[in-house]
Amino acid sequence: MFVAIRSGIAARSIPGIAKELCKITPNSVTKYQAASLTRAAFRNEDDIPNIKPFPYHEKEYTVFQMITDTNKCRVHEHSKLIVIDGQVASGKSKLAQELAKEFDFLYLPQPTFDDLLITKWGFDVRQLDHLLPKDAQSWDIERFLQNPYDRNTIAMQLYMYMMRQKQYIDSLAHIFCTGQGVVTVRSPWSDAVFAKAMYQSKFISPKGYEAHTDACKASLQYYLKPHVIIYLDVPVDLTLQNIKKRGLPHEVNSKVLNEKYLSDIEENYKRDYLAKLTENCHLLIYDWSQGGDIEVVVEDLENLNYDDFEENDPKLQDWRFTPYQYKVHTKHFTYDSDKLLCYMEVARTDVPELLMSGNDWEAWYDVWEEVPDSLYLYPYNVHKGDKGVIWKDKFYLCDDHVTPLMKKYYERKEREKRKTK
Repeated sequence: MFVAIRSGIAARSIPGIAKELCKITPNSVTKYQAASLTRAAFRNEDDIPNIKPFPYHEKEYTVFQMITDTNKCRVHEHSKLIVIDGQVASGKSKLAQELAKEFDFLYLPQPTFDDLLITKWGFDVRQLDHLLPKDAQSWDIERFLQNPYDRNTIAMQLYMYMMRQKQYIDSLAHIFCTGQGVVTVRSPWSDAVFAKAMYQSKFISPKGYEAHTDACKASLQYYLKPHVIIYLDVPVDLTLQNIKKRGLPHEVNSKVLNEKYLSDIEENYKRDYLAKLTENCHLLIYDWSQGGDIEVVVEDLENLNYDDFEENDPKLQDWRFTPYQYKVHTKHFTYDSDKLLCYMEVARTDVPELLMSGNDWEAWYDVWEEVPDSLYLYPYNVHKGDKGVIWKDKFYLCDDHVTPLMKKYYERKEREKRKTK
């Protein structure tokens, strides 16, 4: 489980926007928008196709579904993927939640190691570390911030990269299966920013950094790039103040979050990440030193061009596809999601930090086998309160974000039915 990346985890498991003189509200203005993103309060539901969402949380979109699905493309003009990026403690999550509310999008927070290291029944596998040899122990952000030179750091960062991919796959699956847009914090492309900063501070070895780079090169090509990247620009000195203000002990007392490391992150963002993706995505950069005005960001998002491009223009090219390609994408991000994660499995036997001996692997297996949670897949553990196990025929795929949308679909269908009478 938590050591599986060493033996195949995927197989297992600019600045400155002028302030507005006054703010407008949805009730104070008549707004017309054509073929572009519009906040939820201004939308005319008749302009948006009412297509039944596909319940990707409980079943996969297989080849059979591709053949039998008679619904039209669920992706429409408001089906946008927005990624919020920026320095540590810059206000990314707050902005992401506010934008999701404005546009009626799904908000997906940044993944944490709790998602990986705590089972669905609440058991934290980090409790087993004292029983395991060093190479078989888990490593997370809090431990990294206190001991960045540990040999497990590169494995930790590869785990984080895997979790960012899984989160991004879920974002794409949600858009293609429901048509609802998604706002999320950071993306798989962001991960290289932190890996490079770790390498620059000598927290990971040159070979370890190469292994991370190889994993990114092998896997990123299979994902659609986001429609918009929003970068919150905060100077390093203010970032240090924000970290203290946030008051998380593992950050405030960290040996990692110093001026050099944060400066490297800022430079890597601007020179590498943003410079490369701006050709394919819309990029909005804001001076977020003192926070910002959500109205300004919303207006900018609404005014972007999402549709009017030349045939070979790379901008948003990933999102121009035929009905058949739409179904292929839907299958990739549901049925083939585990296969997509496997592409990061680049064998680097020359990186000792990523290798584990047979004895260490056996020790991990023996310890994990003694944990009751290891005996069952979720949700098939009657000892943990799972019910109706004998009748269940579906494995857990992902969290349910579809049911509220399914309810809206049937409510709108009923309204349309009454109109025709």
